[in-house]
Parts: sequence; C-alpha cells; structure tokens
Amino acid sequence: MSSLRSLKGRIKSVKNTEKLTNAMKTVATSKYNAAQTKHQSFEEYYRGCKRLLSRLFSGMTREDGRTWEILCGRKDRHSRVCYVLLTGNAGLCGSYNSDLVRYMSSLLDKIENNKQTDNTKKTENGETPLVIVCGHWGITRFKDDRASLITDFEFGDIPSPEESNKLALYLIGLWEKGEVNSISFVYQKYVNALTHSPTVETFLPFAPVNDQNAKDKYDEYIIFEPAREQILAKAADLCLKAGVYEKLLLAFAGAQNATLTAMRSAGDNSKQMLELLELQMNRIRQASVTTEVIEVSGANAQSFGDSGDRPDVNKNNKHKR
Repeated sequence: MSSLRSLKGRIKSVKNTEKLTNAMKTVATSKYNAAQTKHQSFEEYYRGCKRLLSRLFSGMTREDGRTWEILCGRKDRHSRVCYVLLTGNAGLCGSYNSDLVRYMSSLLDKIENNKQTDNTKKTENGETPLVIVCGHWGITRFKDDRASLITDFEFGDIPSPEESNKLALYLIGLWEKGEVNSISFVYQKYVNALTHSPTVETFLPFAPVNDQNAKDKYDEYIIFEPAREQILAKAADLCLKAGVYEKLLLAFAGAQNATLTAMRSAGDNSKQMLELLELQMNRIRQASVTTEVIEVSGANAQSFGDSGDRPDVNKNNKHKR
C-alpha cells in the first residue's frame, strides 16, 4: 500500500507539472508570435534605412565631421572592443542562455590568451573588453572577473522603442567618445524552430550594404534640404537606433521561441511519465487483487477441510439408489 500511495503522490505531482508547462507554453506562444510579428514588420524598415545610409555613405569623407565619426569612429579611439550580450529575461528555456554565456566566455578566453601571448602589443584583440549585459537572466547570472562589466540594461519580454533608444544612445556615446574600437552584439541567431546558434555581429564601425546603387555618387541624384550635414546626421542616427532595436527584437523573439520549445518538450515528457506511472499503478492494483483472490480461495478451501462438514458423497449415492 505504501508503494501505491507513493505512486499516487507522484502522479499528482506530474499532473501539476503538466498544467504548469501547458500554461507557460500558452504564454510563450503568445509572446513569441507578438515578438516575431513585430520583428518581421520592423526588419523591412531597418533594411530600408541601412540601404539609404549605405548610399549616402558612399559619398562621405572625414570632412563630414560628426556624422563620419558616428559611422567610422575617431582616429584616436581606444583599441579595446565592446560586447553587448543579449540574454533572455528568465530561465526555463533549455540551453538558450547557458550556451550564450558559454560562447561569451570563449570569446573572452580567446582575448585573454592573445594578451598573454604578446603583452607588449596593444591590438584590438589584446585589450580587456567592455561588456554590456542585456536581459534579467544575464544580469543575475553572468559573472566574469576577466571582463570589465561596465553596465547592464533590463528590457520587457518584448522590448519597446523607448527601452531600445536608451541602449542605442549609450552605445553611440561610447563610440563618439572613442572609448572603444568596435561594438559587437553577442546573441543567439535563429536557425530554425529547434536550433539557435550563438554568434557575434559587429554593430560599429558601420558596414555599408553591398548595393550597386550605393557605389554611385549621391551628389548627382540627391538634393539635400534643409542641409546636407543635418540630413546625414539624422539618417545615421535613425539607422543606428533601428539596428539596435532590430537586434533586441530578434534576440528576445528567440528567447520566447526557446521557452516555447522547452515547455512543449516538458509537456510531452510529462504525458509519457503519466502513462508509465498509471501503468505501473494498475499493475500493482491488479497484483494486489489477484493476491487477495488467491488468499480468499485458499482460506475457504482450508475452512472446508477443518470443519468436518464436508458432505458424504457415498451416503448421498445410497439415498439415490
């Protein structure tokens, strides 16, 4: 009975877990659909901004001042790199966050090894990097004394443009002051519904789109109003802010997709475990009933043998004759 009682307790626990995973799967599905829809609609706008800026960039020089520095950086900028790590806000998403932190650690290991190989050479890969962590899970879990963790940013499950602009302005400020040599995003790149690949992608300096139209000098086709400098600065500002927002939407949509996949898998595992536990419980019940039947039958047979009330077959046969 104790075994049967423990099985009932386990079945109850698994059923509660199944209800929880189904609820989380429903929430993750809703959030993933919302984030994916927003990313798909915004991605086309970002591509348009980047194509426009690439065309304008083809005719820019250092004489364009601040706009050139925003896109290409200052001559006297520092040689260290800056990584922006984009993790999810919560766990329960499989290995999504842990794989990302492991990949980030490998990047830092590589830089550390380069520093130990040549201490006298100040190169881009030889400086201690700056790290900016985005996402509640990464902020609470990412601890690495080899990196200079300068700040962190928290976002909602679906980042808003206002939240994104705060990060964008901070990154542009670092870049304009010349405190870093490059800024890169480290995030999980979406491959398919079941697979994400940790990747690092350069945000600054600006890499123009390979477009045939961008190779033409824009001065022959475009008239700037009110002024060329203002238009270039505004286009650069819009494109960089859009780039940050696009990366945040992509990363957080991936986190919701990972949560959805993990909860779907947990729900399927709960169903399989319930089937096994119920089968085991039915076998124990059947064995218990069979044992009781055998015991009752044996007791009845023994009682007939001990009481002496067993009928006399020969006597009954005489009466019949």
